[in-house]
Amino acid sequence: MVALAVAALLDRGVASPREHVALVGAGLVKTLIVGRDPLTPQDLAAIRQIADGRGFAVVALPDMRAVDPDIEAVLAATSRAALDRVTLKGEFDLRPSTDDRPFFFNVMRLRALWEPLPAADAATIEGNLLATRTLGMTVIASFLFAVGSVVWPLARRARPKGRIGRTLFGGLSYFLLIGVGFMLIEIAILQRLSIVLGHPIYGLIVVLSSLIAAAGIGSLASDALPLSSAPYCYVFPLVVGAVVVVFALVWPSIAPSIIAAETPVRIAWAFGVTLLIGLPLGVAFPAGMRIMHERHADETPWLWGLNGVGSVIASSLAILIALVGGLTVLLLVAAGCYALLTLAIAVMRSERKT
Repeated sequence: MVALAVAALLDRGVASPREHVALVGAGLVKTLIVGRDPLTPQDLAAIRQIADGRGFAVVALPDMRAVDPDIEAVLAATSRAALDRVTLKGEFDLRPSTDDRPFFFNVMRLRALWEPLPAADAATIEGNLLATRTLGMTVIASFLFAVGSVVWPLARRARPKGRIGRTLFGGLSYFLLIGVGFMLIEIAILQRLSIVLGHPIYGLIVVLSSLIAAAGIGSLASDALPLSSAPYCYVFPLVVGAVVVVFALVWPSIAPSIIAAETPVRIAWAFGVTLLIGLPLGVAFPAGMRIMHERHADETPWLWGLNGVGSVIASSLAILIALVGGLTVLLLVAAGCYALLTLAIAVMRSERKT
């Protein structure tokens, strides 16, 4: 709570946030006072008088060191980098939440998945610890179930027809990458646009429906485009990656003005964003199928299967990436998946018939 106040003050250009913050409380209940302007001596005298009269303990004031050394370190931070250093320590992630990292409910670092916490700390944040470890188990479970329900049946019933080689492995990598990349992008823009739309229902209805529809239109439009031929087959993955990178870097500066707009305007913006991203996303799957059709038409079930495996694993992996690095990093990782398609395509086309 104090870190969030300090971050807000730093973002407003305040050089010394501790001059603007007072913290008093009784037991586990605390009251945080944050002033747009520095707290005056009269303000501090009034706070002390009220605290004494009501039996509150003064935890931190501008003219005294905080009782808790961790809170003192937070109040002493004069930049976001310094604030991040003192709030990201050990097994805990107490960095202030932002639109890029809106996970205010989670204070655990991923190392808590495998490093045991001291008994006192584990008891204090038992719910957070359970949630973090459950997320880690979800990633493992999704991988095991995907292998068990997709890969294993394919290995038994749809074995490659005697032409296992680098072309096939290139194709499998291609469809695995677009499965992962598409799901990472879907979850990232769903989270970002849900913040803009203001209600989870709007996010589900507007974002998911428009993204799937746009990807379907892009897939249909790919029939008229020479995306399975050079040089276009190498260009479209880079175009997809570039669109995602631009969205990742530009959106934070645009979002505040969109949030302040009326609901129909926000819905229109969300629809426009998903249309812009979804159209190029939709061309990757059919383009890959056309490239593979010449030599590996019989292995189509494997291509579908690996695409599904990537999507299933990425659905939970995306949350882990976002918790560590934020939604911008998540989108950049997704863009990297699409950029890697160029290598997979080069392998897929290396044994084409002349």
